[in-house]
Amino acid sequence: MKKSVQKIVGSVVLLIAVVGYQSFIESKVPPEDSLSGSATEASAQVDTKQSRAGLNQLMGAFKSHTSKLWLEVTGTVSKSLRDDTKGDRHQKFILKLANGHTVLVAHNIDLAAKVPLKEGDNVAIRARYEWSKQGGVLHWTHRDPRMHIEGGWIQHSGKKYR
Repeated sequence: MKKSVQKIVGSVVLLIAVVGYQSFIESKVPPEDSLSGSATEASAQVDTKQSRAGLNQLMGAFKSHTSKLWLEVTGTVSKSLRDDTKGDRHQKFILKLANGHTVLVAHNIDLAAKVPLKEGDNVAIRARYEWSKQGGVLHWTHRDPRMHIEGGWIQHSGKKYR
């Protein structure tokens, strides 16, 4: 009888320790949707080194006329354009990067929700870059419907649109 009581007490102590540890860990990591919602926070969520690396990759691709390059960048919406409604529908806007370079963003709104953007908003983007002499295009800002690749996203006001 003493052994069964000891097993029960030991199990309860172990359970309390596990639950306590899990609560401690969860209190240190805020949930993805717990941001206050400012546009600046959307950009701040992306690793600064990753964003700088993405900017360097994009500029290298622009200079060398390279396409099909996946990267992550942050920037400011400098101009909202009319949606492209021919074929697959795309939300389009011009993104101004930290160095002043601009790039067209084509976000497929048949596969992902439209992002409620306005000029001056800061966003973070994971997308595929395609070269053009106008500065390039960032597309594939959505999940891959065939699930062959990770796909991309646009982060705005604390929410990821994919």
